[in-house]
Amino acid sequence: MGWVAACLLLGLSSAAFVPEEVYRDARAAQSVVLDSARHGVAYVNVMSHILILDISSPRAPAVLSNHTCLPPCSGFVSMTTSGATHLLYAAFFNNLPKGAKSQGVEVISVVDPSAPFSVAVYGHDDFPNKVSFDPDSHHLYYLHTTGVTAFALDRTDATVDPKEAFEIDSDASFVLSRQGLVYVLTNTELNVYEVVSGGLSSRVGSVALGDPSAGGVSHELCAVNNTLLVASRTGDKTGLLFVDVTQPLFPALSSPAGAALPAQAMALACSGEAGGQVLATFNDSVLELFSLAPGGTPPAAPVRWAPAGGSAAAPVSSLALADSGIVLFARDAGLSVVDFSPALPPAASGGSGAASTEAPADGGVGGNVTGIVSFV
Repeated sequence: MGWVAACLLLGLSSAAFVPEEVYRDARAAQSVVLDSARHGVAYVNVMSHILILDISSPRAPAVLSNHTCLPPCSGFVSMTTSGATHLLYAAFFNNLPKGAKSQGVEVISVVDPSAPFSVAVYGHDDFPNKVSFDPDSHHLYYLHTTGVTAFALDRTDATVDPKEAFEIDSDASFVLSRQGLVYVLTNTELNVYEVVSGGLSSRVGSVALGDPSAGGVSHELCAVNNTLLVASRTGDKTGLLFVDVTQPLFPALSSPAGAALPAQAMALACSGEAGGQVLATFNDSVLELFSLAPGGTPPAAPVRWAPAGGSAAAPVSSLALADSGIVLFARDAGLSVVDFSPALPPAASGGSGAASTEAPADGGVGGNVTGIVSFV
């Protein structure tokens, strides 16, 4: 039974249920991503290292391995997984002059999460911002400081140098591929492109997300059925924006009834769940989790949790949402695991396996805390 269904069955509400921060790693974390093909495995980027975690017991996560960037690099900035082929694509940067393919993506085999190894390096001239993978087209999208490069990857051999299928000149902050279309999020627009025979057609659709003169910043995007959700943190339209893509070539900005649009939407994640979709957002220190019904209408009262210190002390940089209702988020204060699922049985505090408990560096955390963890 999914956690949303359990909430409904037990009659729990946001007023009755208080989420718990069950673990934290005190080191600064840049990004976190779940394994798209393997339940209970997460990847956490800590500068030039990637921690591979077993989160099958969310209250007692264990480190399976610690991978260090193979190319001489200053650090990783973004990760995505390939799915069934068990590859992790990790975008890295170097504090070197632009050019000479000194930036790029390290391809890491995670067939055995306890023994990852580097498979290939795809070089690029420009500094990375984000990386995403489309398993249908087998395109790897490399978002950099001047646009988006789409690498066409070999479907059977990751060591084959990829071809650059196309380039999108844009101030892109996020790319999402679905149903043969590429949605490119910029500061103030969501643009739609069509991929034709491995190449990109001209732009086929667009929707304005705000007044360009207002200097808006839209930086996260995820999909729930025929609704795209955009996190926007400045400009004339701030908060969580909803885009209806029922007609993909004619996206339309909408504001569903009951949807809270708090200022400064910092990050979001969407996850499939039996009986509905679930959305997590982090807005001005508040982590919100709620079910998004067909048609894009969320409940009026999502479950909320806020860490001690607020976003000014530790702004969130990345969110990951497991189907169980467990949320992982990376920020300057480290990785936190927050339990939003009242269906989970209570567990004793303290770590197990490769995890050991220690006191938090800042002397405390928000919400109910079961334990603090240090991954070694």
